[in-house]
Amino acid sequence: VITTWDEKFNQTALALVPISHRPLLARWLIWALNIYRLREGLAKYTTVGVIGLVNSGKSTLVKKLFQKETVVGTTQSARTTVPFIYNMDDSVEGLSVIDFPGVDDRDESIKGLAQLLVELAQVVIFVCGYERFHTVSAEEWMNTFHNELSSIPVLVCLTHADILYEDCEDDIVPTCPDDKVEKTTLKFDSELQEIIGDYPLRPDCTVKFCSLVQGKRSPLNCLEARKSMRKVGIYTPEDIGQWIKEVVDNELQQPDLAERLEDFLIKTM
Repeated sequence: VITTWDEKFNQTALALVPISHRPLLARWLIWALNIYRLREGLAKYTTVGVIGLVNSGKSTLVKKLFQKETVVGTTQSARTTVPFIYNMDDSVEGLSVIDFPGVDDRDESIKGLAQLLVELAQVVIFVCGYERFHTVSAEEWMNTFHNELSSIPVLVCLTHADILYEDCEDDIVPTCPDDKVEKTTLKFDSELQEIIGDYPLRPDCTVKFCSLVQGKRSPLNCLEARKSMRKVGIYTPEDIGQWIKEVVDNELQQPDLAERLEDFLIKTM
């Protein structure tokens, strides 16, 4: 596009664009064309958009929940830098998934791309470490969900909640005794409300603590510990999958797709 700019656009106002600005504008033109094609291609699908902050667990969630090989990392050098679109027809016919780059990436153009792409989704999962919920990027996207994307059901996953759980009383780690489940649940509910504060939430915007992965040496890296976290209200990929299924069934009114998704989750989770 750049090397043939003058030839392609000599009869338009784009010919006046300074050479230094052409690479960025060329990228936007290509994105716009690709998004137009995507919109047509995804028209027959129900699309789940997984979006969030850098290294918050987006690709980990896609890998665990939808059984897709993704770019997973915990450093700036190991991160998703382009959107990946997964067609789920081989396992859940009629479903597609977009794994977005981190919306607070140092490449500022990613934010604009995400804003264009997220409109293609009918369901959105916003992934953000609980400790970063009040960063500028997270609050900007919460405002976007509240205003421009108010018709799309959103689940806000405040990840790394296993750190909070591990800091609780010693006798609930790794497993929470039945007689302490109610007390611990109330504790996490209170902490969640404290983090949310007075932030206005739409009725179809749900915020939950989540634990997507635990460290290899963590006492919570076992099946019983994950069951305990679920008991006290901390979502895992299984719970997120169930939330998507219920939205597809009850809000999008697609019971057949919801049934196929549930069968997939039973087989894989």
